[in-house]
Amino acid sequence: MIIIFINAWLSLLGPYLIGHTIDTYIQSKQYHGVIIFSAILMGIYITAFVTNYLQIKIMGGVGQRMLYSLRTPYLPNFRNCRSISLIKTRLVTLFPASITIPTS
Repeated sequence: MIIIFINAWLSLLGPYLIGHTIDTYIQSKQYHGVIIFSAILMGIYITAFVTNYLQIKIMGGVGQRMLYSLRTPYLPNFRNCRSISLIKTRLVTLFPASITIPTS
């Protein structure tokens, strides 16, 4: 949850810093300040990229664990299934008459 807030805060901080840099340093032609704020902005975007990656990995893991916990009580034969091909194979062996393959 903290990573989501950090990512949102960093995403909002980027445009604010760009506006501050334009208003303060570009209008007064202080290009040394532009270079400093460009480096700060690059650091913010790299940090935002890392937090976004972590957020995607964590939420993907949460989703997979949730689906596994929902699937396990109703389908006890699927406890050790990790791939969709194993699930399909077990479904076909459990319910061979009820599964029909559509032909075009």
